[in-house]
Amino acid sequence: SLLWPAIDGAHAKAGARMVELWGLPPEYAMIVGAHHQVLIEGFPHPLAATVCLAEQLSGELGLALKPGEGGQGPEDPSLARQGLIDGSDPLTLERAREALDLSDQVLDLVRKDAKEWAAGEQLATKG
Repeated sequence: SLLWPAIDGAHAKAGARMVELWGLPPEYAMIVGAHHQVLIEGFPHPLAATVCLAEQLSGELGLALKPGEGGQGPEDPSLARQGLIDGSDPLTLERAREALDLSDQVLDLVRKDAKEWAAGEQLATKG
């Protein structure tokens, strides 16, 4: 579908606008709008980095929208970064890690906790 590249390209701006319309603080809109660059006014921002990495982890856990899944997404998977509709490129992910000063060891602990949480959520929704 030709619609997916447009959605992918506009979702950060649309998310920032939604935050504004909800009346949340302007800083939140700035963070949501910058989560694929991690940079705000040319500098890495820790909250934008957090959103970027959280999105990456949700994709790793299978909680992100993937191309072609259930008839959704672009027909050409190369249109989506890293096989996800909403993913960041490796350079941005590295910038996010640096902004948060996350070592491999700490990131592995975060992944472990996220996997445990996701498994608990799946059990809770089935029960």
